Amino acid sequence: MVWRAGLGLAGGTVTAAVELVLLALAALLMAYALAFSRGQRAMPEIVAAGARALTELERRRLARFLGERAEAEYGPLRALAYLVLRVPVGLLGGLIMLLILYGAATGVRLAVSWWITRDYMDGIPPAWWIVLYTAVAGTVLAFVAVQGLVGVVALERRVARRCLGPSPLAEYERRIAQLAVSRAEVVDAVDDERRRIERDLHDGVQQRLVALGMLIGRARRAGTGNGPATSCGRRTRSRGTSWRTCGR
Repeated sequence: MVWRAGLGLAGGTVTAAVELVLLALAALLMAYALAFSRGQRAMPEIVAAGARALTELERRRLARFLGERAEAEYGPLRALAYLVLRVPVGLLGGLIMLLILYGAATGVRLAVSWWITRDYMDGIPPAWWIVLYTAVAGTVLAFVAVQGLVGVVALERRVARRCLGPSPLAEYERRIAQLAVSRAEVVDAVDDERRRIERDLHDGVQQRLVALGMLIGRARRAGTGNGPATSCGRRTRSRGTSWRTCGR
């Protein structure tokens, strides 16, 4: 919703100001650590903790107000890099919102001076063409400002995904693993279906062979006692069963 995105951008402006202060302190602390760490480029623990805390706060803000719930895999260095890229975006969103509020306040003041107090702003009377020009210009500026906010929201999401999400190599490896799992599942399904067909064929052929053996046995036993007609009929049934078995 629009109001949720507005609250998210307003909160992002506040956090951007806090993050700007943190980045200034982090620059001083890291310069000090670099100067006195004898060549070891370790990030101070307080800077790492602060970067992690603010980054996690930003992730919660994005998830709650802007609907961004992407996977995150980051360390202190990536968190600090995210804050460096994210601060200008947050301040830009705040600037656009201030311009929108200023434009709305100016429009209200202009309307009040024209039709309520009659104290014309800048001495300009409300002629019809002036009102039309002001309405069109205000509408165009409002549209541009809203599109700017939409762009800021998209940029917020893109920066978060790029800096906090999996790296391109990790994403590539994850896709390869998913394809390997899918291929294994397909192969298993094909093997199961093949075994089922083989089992059905084996059971059907075995049943027909048993029936054939029973008919042949009965024909042999009845060959001498029931006459040639009965024996001939059973031999015919046995032959038909054998044909069906071979045909299967």
